[in-house]
Amino acid sequence: MPRKASDARQPSLRACLLALVALLGLLLLTLAGLPVWLMERAAADRARSALVSQARTVAAAVDHEFLLALGMLRTLAGSASLAEGQLDRFGREMANAALALEGAAIQLAGADGDVLLTRGTLVEPAPAREAGALEAVARIHNLPAPDQPGRGFIRIDLPVPPLRILTVLLPRERLVRLVAPRRLADGQTGVIFDREMRLVARSGEDADLIGQKAGPAFLQAVQQAAEGALPGVVRNPRGAPVLVAFVRAEVSGYTAGASLPAAFAAPYRATLWPVLAIGGAVLALGLLVALLIGRRLQLALDALAALGRGEAATRTGFREVQEVARTLQREAAQRRLALEGQAVLVAELNHRVKNMLATVQSVSEQTLRSAGADPKRFAVDFRGRLRSLGRAHDLLTQAGWAEAELDEVLRAAIAPWQGTDQPIRLEGPGGRYPVTPRQAQALMLALHELATNAAKYGALAVAAGHVRLWRGPARGPTEDAAADRVEILWQEVDGPPIAAPPTHGGFGTRLLRRALPTDLGPQPLIDLDFAPAGLVARIVFRPGGRWTRLQAEAAGKASTQS
Repeated sequence: MPRKASDARQPSLRACLLALVALLGLLLLTLAGLPVWLMERAAADRARSALVSQARTVAAAVDHEFLLALGMLRTLAGSASLAEGQLDRFGREMANAALALEGAAIQLAGADGDVLLTRGTLVEPAPAREAGALEAVARIHNLPAPDQPGRGFIRIDLPVPPLRILTVLLPRERLVRLVAPRRLADGQTGVIFDREMRLVARSGEDADLIGQKAGPAFLQAVQQAAEGALPGVVRNPRGAPVLVAFVRAEVSGYTAGASLPAAFAAPYRATLWPVLAIGGAVLALGLLVALLIGRRLQLALDALAALGRGEAATRTGFREVQEVARTLQREAAQRRLALEGQAVLVAELNHRVKNMLATVQSVSEQTLRSAGADPKRFAVDFRGRLRSLGRAHDLLTQAGWAEAELDEVLRAAIAPWQGTDQPIRLEGPGGRYPVTPRQAQALMLALHELATNAAKYGALAVAAGHVRLWRGPARGPTEDAAADRVEILWQEVDGPPIAAPPTHGGFGTRLLRRALPTDLGPQPLIDLDFAPAGLVARIVFRPGGRWTRLQAEAAGKASTQS
């Protein structure tokens, strides 16, 4: 049968099996890898928290440096020597202050920018003072640009009335020491940016990086919040992947940052990759096994479909499916047998109907010949004979038209003449003698004719008369070693005496002497004795059903011995 278009859109059993295995494999991979991934995420969160804390510490240290410088400037700005114009004495105070700020230099300049006094270490030209430095508040400058002098210092200005400026040139090295590796946790790197997000100091060798702008991701994060950590992993100026946190200093506006190499997650990934590799191999193996099982299932279902189409059965490869296949084979065989039996039954029914019609036709012709021109006699005789055939048909129908027991046939034949005094007495040893349907019909017609004749002219026509119906194994010269024959003896007793045998045989005589031997099978014996005391009819034949059974048993024994 061709497949429908809707069947093609339905998933195959193999595809469903592969999908199920893939789903289970992915779930197992997820269950195996998820804990490692969660641990890595938790470790990353802990690392970011530690980096934020470290960045706060660095930012506080930066502000401390600038606050220390601002405090020194404010102290000098309140000096009496400066107010009285005693610059020599004020210069000594500036020198002491510069000593307190190790490596720093302090300058006093006029409103025109000319430096009046300089104290402390100044190994390179001082950075230029930016425009607007005469504002009334202290100002912390950014790191000088690469093309400007004084990149080793950070300028802090404090206006002093009237029109003077005190400046601290804070060495960058003081900020570098704040991010020295010894002041950070193991593996961390510290950075300090000015307000323009140019690098001021960095752990380790930073000379080639000073003045570089922070990366776009870092800039965006600093613009959005005063402190925090960058999501995910970024790359530092050296190109290494790192985790980064930052904090903006409140006083200076500088930004302190701390980073940690992403390699801290290596142990987790070293654990995760083998798990994923093993899980992937198991998943691939599971898919291969599912593919093979799906193929065997498809072959098994194809074998079942072949059985449905009546084709030869093959091994299905599965015990349960094989059992289903055997069941289907048995059902198919039984169905074939049933169909064959039905066909045989129909053929047999047709044959029997034809035989019955032929029998009825023969009976009607013989009855018409016997009745002559007497329609009433024809109706009575023909009706009685049809009833006899009907009883035979009922008996054979009950027996399934296979075979019937002789005693049942005899009782059905004499039933209409049985009364309280039993004018027909069934005698003899009896026994189990199965007869064929043809033998049963012939015997019932014969006994019907004998009983009808006895009721008209013989022992059943008088009150004192009766009939002895004896049946049993054949006696006398007909008995043989096989003992496979049966004898039926009809003997009329105490009936009207018979003066002489009839010279003209009627339907009953012709039936007993001509038709009955043909229907009873091979070599029957039919003997009619019109004795003066009453009619004696002796019928000897071989029961067809019993003979068939003996032949089957003999064939079975021969097959067993061979």
